[in-house]
Amino acid sequence: MEGPQVKPKEFLVWPSAVAFGFLLSFVLILALPNGRVWGIFLVGPVLALIATAIPFIACWVAIESLVQRRYRRAVSALIFPVLSILVALNFTQVIRSSAVVGEYVQFFAGYPFFRHAVAKIPPNQGPRLVVFTTSGFISMSNGIAFDESDEMAKPVGEQSAAWKVRADHTELGNGVWWAKRILGHWYRFSSD
Repeated sequence: MEGPQVKPKEFLVWPSAVAFGFLLSFVLILALPNGRVWGIFLVGPVLALIATAIPFIACWVAIESLVQRRYRRAVSALIFPVLSILVALNFTQVIRSSAVVGEYVQFFAGYPFFRHAVAKIPPNQGPRLVVFTTSGFISMSNGIAFDESDEMAKPVGEQSAAWKVRADHTELGNGVWWAKRILGHWYRFSSD
C-alpha cells in the first residue's frame, strides 16, 4: 500500500516580490516632490488597505499548502504575512526609513538640477547658501541645502552672524531645523 502522493516542493516568489514591491513603491512615492503629503495622507492609506488583504490570501495559500504537504510553498507563502507583522510593529521606523531613502533618491536624481542652480549664483558674494524645499506641510518643510561654508554642520545657533543673514530668507531662517550631510557641501534638512 502506497502512501499519499507528495507533490513536488516549490518555493513561491510572489510573497517576497509583493513585500519588496510595496516597500519600493512607498519609497518612490516619498521621493516625489511633496511625497510625504502624498505618501502619508493619500497613497499610504490605499497601500495599507491593499497590504492588509494580501496577508490573508497568503495565509490561506499557506494552510492549503500544509494540507497538501507542500512545506516549502507554505513557508514561502508566510513571508509576506510575517513581514507585514514586523512592519506593523515597527511602523514609525519603517516610515522614517522610507522617507530618508526617498530623500536620498530625490537628491541623487535631482543632483544635476541642484548643481546647475548653485552654479548660477556668483561665488564672489561670500560662501553660497542655497536651499531647495522638496516637501512640506503647514509649517514643516524638508529639503536639500548647499552650504559652501559648511556651517549647517554645526549645532543650530552656533552659526556665524553672516551665515544667519544669508539664511534669514530661507526655510532655515527661523532657527528651528536640523541637518545631515549628504555629500560635500550638500545637506538634507528638516525645518519646523
